[in-house]
Amino acid sequence: MDTKSGLDPHQRHLDRLRDFGYTEQEARFLSLTATHSGYFTRHQFLSFTNQTKGCLVHRFTTKLLTQHHAQATQYGHRTYVFKLSSRKIYDLLGRQDYRDHRSHTCDFIRKRLLILDFVLAHRDHQYLESQEEKREFFHEQLGLPGGIFPGQTDITEGLKLTLEHFFKDRFPVFVSPRNGNAPASALPTFVYCDPAHDGISWFCGYLDRHQVFLRRLPAFELIYATPGHWKFDRASEVFAAIFRNANRPNPEHLVRYFQIRRLWETRQHGSLTRADRDHLRAGDKQYKGEPFESAYQKWFAAGLPEVDLEPLLGPSLLRQEVGFRTELLPDSHDFLSCQNARRVRPSLQNARSTFRSASRSRAAALQAVAAPELPS
Repeated sequence: MDTKSGLDPHQRHLDRLRDFGYTEQEARFLSLTATHSGYFTRHQFLSFTNQTKGCLVHRFTTKLLTQHHAQATQYGHRTYVFKLSSRKIYDLLGRQDYRDHRSHTCDFIRKRLLILDFVLAHRDHQYLESQEEKREFFHEQLGLPGGIFPGQTDITEGLKLTLEHFFKDRFPVFVSPRNGNAPASALPTFVYCDPAHDGISWFCGYLDRHQVFLRRLPAFELIYATPGHWKFDRASEVFAAIFRNANRPNPEHLVRYFQIRRLWETRQHGSLTRADRDHLRAGDKQYKGEPFESAYQKWFAAGLPEVDLEPLLGPSLLRQEVGFRTELLPDSHDFLSCQNARRVRPSLQNARSTFRSASRSRAAALQAVAAPELPS
């Protein structure tokens, strides 16, 4: 939302969708789905419209299918997943990079539906929706180097990031004010959506891939969202082991290591005690690699008599504020099963059908797919 003008920056895109017969409410749901998921169910649209059943979902899904803006796949009895497949829809919403025409596994689709569940429950958050918004916030406002972005493999000249190479999982990221209204003080919150089945190995992999990036933030919060409440305790333990009990540097210990290492490298061995040598060996192991090596080289080259760690390492490494919380999602989407999935075609016309019978068959098929789900 543009706080200065009070105008919704997406309104222009929504107006374009309305030219295709979608209502304002339908256009906003399409915008959320295209941005965060790409997939949705009829139940999620009903949740968005605060309805339990009725003709709203029927009219909406019929428009999508008849205009070939979405594909429907049936899982079990009258349970459908819709995938936004039309390039035109993504172009109208300014989300060209988010269109994915490939076929996906049931686990992939389930995770995308969980993401949409979270977003629908928290529509008021200030999400970093596009790759460009993430780049501007983390690189330009917070000053993080592009090379440590999750999934980032290369940077073009002038630190212009190749946007399609990072944050590919499309898990929600939103920001909220923290310690004032300055952009650099905004608190980023990352959301990880985990299915209810299996263990938390996927979550462990996510933390491993994002660890370097997250450690460079001055502060951040992570929300572990899942429909399986039994996974909360284990996820909390894993997160705490990495970020709350990590080997964060003790300033006094690190300063002393720098001073002893300089004495050693300048061949002032006679001034070192046994305790100093033990400290040096321990520090060589604890402070191996970046960012400690670069900090030491800068301090050594400047010939500073004392060590001021904050300019060398940054405040985030020394005083990082970390938050973690869990959230229970409303639906596990267990109906997803690749064994019984069946693509629903918008048209059932065949060579032997007359135009009229084909039209009736097509209408009947769309009626069945778009009709509201019966309560189980």
